[in-house]
Amino acid sequence: MKKRVFIGLCLLMLAIAALIHRDSRMRESKSKHRASATPTENVSEENVPNAAARNDTIATNEPAAAKPKRLESIDRDPMYPHRLNNSYKTPSELFRSETAILLRNALIDTGEDLDKLAIPEHLRAEGDPGSYIVQVAGKSSPAFLQLLARAEAKVVSYIPHNSYLVTANESSIASLRKSPFVRAAVPYEPYYKLDRRLLPVAIDQKAMERGKLVRLALFPGTRNEGMRKILESGAIVFEESEFPYGPLVTVFPPSDSLVKLAQIPEVQLVETFGQRVLLNELSRVRVGVATNGEVANIHGLTGNGTVIGINDSGVDRSHNDLVASGGSRVIYDSTNFTTTISDGTGHGTHVAGIIAGDGDTTPPVFTNGSTIGHIYAGKAPSASLYPLSILPALAEANFTSHGAGVTNHHISSVTVTFGSGGYDHVPSVFLFDLTAFS
Repeated sequence: MKKRVFIGLCLLMLAIAALIHRDSRMRESKSKHRASATPTENVSEENVPNAAARNDTIATNEPAAAKPKRLESIDRDPMYPHRLNNSYKTPSELFRSETAILLRNALIDTGEDLDKLAIPEHLRAEGDPGSYIVQVAGKSSPAFLQLLARAEAKVVSYIPHNSYLVTANESSIASLRKSPFVRAAVPYEPYYKLDRRLLPVAIDQKAMERGKLVRLALFPGTRNEGMRKILESGAIVFEESEFPYGPLVTVFPPSDSLVKLAQIPEVQLVETFGQRVLLNELSRVRVGVATNGEVANIHGLTGNGTVIGINDSGVDRSHNDLVASGGSRVIYDSTNFTTTISDGTGHGTHVAGIIAGDGDTTPPVFTNGSTIGHIYAGKAPSASLYPLSILPALAEANFTSHGAGVTNHHISSVTVTFGSGGYDHVPSVFLFDLTAFS
């Protein structure tokens, strides 16, 4: 009897040992699989098991020296080397995940440990950040927005997935985190505010290039306090403007003030300022109708026989780029409806050139990336134009349709650009179908 018990215990111990060995092998296999994750994954080196082997270093039994956390993505996504990630999911998986928060500088999975995000201390908020990303536990709804409002969290913008950038204090966020309808409330760190060109400078705490402008977006309702702190940093204000999510301030910053500007709680975004320049010949490349500035249209389309309505400040009918051998391609109709063939601001003529200029006028000086041999034609250089002013004195509810109808001009496309660049007169836009007048 004792012999049987002894044999039984031995068999049981062998079975347990086999199970432990199998479990150990499975964990080892999983660890190796993660260490050799696909190149499309975007993870930080400190999160990758067996990172020493990945970097071709020789492992020893001696204690490794402490290394700073790396921010690069270990050759996984060279396009975004400083985009952080706290998940082993691929970008494709995160883009479809209900627990993902997608930022330009971070792909955050709120179902994972947020401490895996290797944000350097100098780019973490000092104290209460004043702004957070709050993610819904499920789908967003009016009831959730009411929950945010009751907690005095003011919505600034939506962030995918199922999240909102809000301004709020720590006590408000603490109460929201207790709600079963809130999956996560993540501090909006200074690291997330910087654009791709400024982020590496801030990470390495290097000096910015002197003489360069920086544009700061402030949170709504924070202009006065934000401006005070911006001026305290030593920045010189160049101009102020607005965008849908708060005030914009363009500044000449001290070369060593980038991190300080990102740390200002009232600052929402920090970006390099891009001066607007004339690059009409390269815009065809941007929209995909040409492969380079020397090609007019790779599709062989010219717009011949097409009438395009331009609701703007008017069009200069005598401009050389809008005149063909048979006369101006800008339709002038004074019999039934007076079209606007003069342009008091020049904006409408500029738009007309982008659309239908034939490129006959060559700039006297080639700047901003333009080179000799480039074609300065628009996208449809043989199209005709039907200009309609949208200044308030002429803006009627049936203005566009009436103009096209009584003159029998079958307008196939309507473009409205006023209001897109801070102009004083914002039009009412009326879209209509060509078949209504055929």
